[in-house]
Amino acid sequence: MLALGAKSNKFVIEVSELQALQYSKWLSKKLSADYMFNLLQLKKNGDKLFDSPVLSTWSSYVAKKNPGREDETMFSVLQKHYKNDILAKMFSEAKEKPTMKIIASRLEGELWQSEGQTAGKLFTTLKLDETGEGLFEAPMFASWAAYVKRLSQYEKNPNEFVIFSELEKRYDYVDLARMLYNAERQADNTSGAGKDTVKLLSALRKQQYKQWMTEKGLDPERLSLIITRRQDSRNNGVLLGFYDFYRANGGPKFV
Repeated sequence: MLALGAKSNKFVIEVSELQALQYSKWLSKKLSADYMFNLLQLKKNGDKLFDSPVLSTWSSYVAKKNPGREDETMFSVLQKHYKNDILAKMFSEAKEKPTMKIIASRLEGELWQSEGQTAGKLFTTLKLDETGEGLFEAPMFASWAAYVKRLSQYEKNPNEFVIFSELEKRYDYVDLARMLYNAERQADNTSGAGKDTVKLLSALRKQQYKQWMTEKGLDPERLSLIITRRQDSRNNGVLLGFYDFYRANGGPKFV
């Protein structure tokens, strides 16, 4: 199988060229994604599909044949071969593999969308409503956030701050800032925290600060009056973070 041969450094160039020719041949025959799934004998892997060395061959072919619709196409094929509960388990396990995390996460989104999951319903399904102030440390939070952004992209006017719009239905926005500050600080100080987690938390803090400036009309002085209504050890971290963001992003002077 060409996909296996491509792992050899000695033949990588030759095999890559052969792969390109093979893809071209398959595409010229207009072979369907389902046909290719069977041709590559992927079903024989059972629920260990994401361990298959030829899965990337199939996903690459689907992407070339259906650009922009590859996730939808792959998921429709997988649904013919697996039940939704099995797919959910497969996607969850595959996300633990660095090389499979991206594709598995996207397919997981397809699964949730096929089930008619809304942002609010999925929040409960994933039991994020039970996490309290540990929301941002919850393992499934990143998956939920990605799905919420995905749903927003289908709207006529996508909401840049959709994650916080959803979270503010359940939490006070200042409490969210305190929780987010604490989660990022802990991630920074934890050797086992993944880069993706730190990156996500940092991006969310900046997104919230931008929302405060553009939608809530806050400046550091106004925020200080609001946040100090309740004593909390995290207040200074939130205030300093917002102050730095405000200055770096052209916030007008405040008295």
